[in-house]
Amino acid sequence: MTSLSASPSFSRLSDGCLDFFVWWQNEMLQMRPHLPWRKTKQRDQRQVVIGKSGFSLDGGAFQPLSTMGETLLALKAAGDFQDDAIRLVLNDTRYLERTISHRRLPLSILKRAAELDILTETPFRVEDVKILLSEPHKRDATYFILRRDVIDELRTQFRHAGVEVSGIYLGSGQVEVLSGLRPADFSQRPHRDIRRTLNWLLALLIVLGCLFCAYQVQQKTSTAAAVLEVEIGEASKQAHAARARYDQYAKKSQQLQALKQSKKLEVVKAWEELSRILPDTAFLTDLTIKDERVAIAGFSEKPATLIGSIEASALFQRAQFTSPVVKVPGFAGDNFHISFEQEEQ
Repeated sequence: MTSLSASPSFSRLSDGCLDFFVWWQNEMLQMRPHLPWRKTKQRDQRQVVIGKSGFSLDGGAFQPLSTMGETLLALKAAGDFQDDAIRLVLNDTRYLERTISHRRLPLSILKRAAELDILTETPFRVEDVKILLSEPHKRDATYFILRRDVIDELRTQFRHAGVEVSGIYLGSGQVEVLSGLRPADFSQRPHRDIRRTLNWLLALLIVLGCLFCAYQVQQKTSTAAAVLEVEIGEASKQAHAARARYDQYAKKSQQLQALKQSKKLEVVKAWEELSRILPDTAFLTDLTIKDERVAIAGFSEKPATLIGSIEASALFQRAQFTSPVVKVPGFAGDNFHISFEQEEQ
């Protein structure tokens, strides 16, 4: 049992592109103004009609198909061809026309439906025939069946004559074949399959896309690295500045701590000396040391004797009252304020 051949995904993609091309062509033709010279030019080109009884050149009598190559070769040698190209028309005796649906279908869907129709409704095998699709100018879904042996014979004759086919048409020459058979199939020149070309183009586009993506990633990475390097440089400068400020702060802290320690020692020495020389009848309420100057305040029953006791000390000199001695109610003794200097050690 013959089965449908699995079509590659790229084939479906090309069929979809063909659908778009047909739609775009129809839209362009509707907007194109009527140009009579187009038909005149088309009629001036030579035309060969293929029928069941052979071939007919420019409306002449039908001749055996096996002699077409020699006939075209002779006409080409005589210079009767313009641009060495000819229109190929297959009349209705060379193909079978079938209608799948009375509704218009896209060519990609029509092609798959035609394969199924051949398998189920005709005695032909898909491998033995060619499915031809034309522009769906009608309101129905129609396709055409052409035997492969006819195509092989036509290819042999055209290549023998070295004549190029400008277009393939059906019936009276008004319906152009868009899919299934191409003029390049009859060319003597070696040509590459359009699908292979499209495959290479698609692969090239994928490679270019990957390279472009890699370039973009590399550019973004380089930009990010440059920005990061700048940020690291700025952070390094800030870190060095912060370190310098910290070192300066630590140095000042050490100096301040040493100064505090030295002041503490001076206060302790002054307090010890005052505790030794002052009488028991006197007590201090305040002791201040500023710029080698010591100020004391307190109460004593005999404040006048305090100046002599302080002057007699080896650590102090130039003692004097800084305010009058006064009697404070509620306290034993008189309130005094004395200032003196420390001897340099």
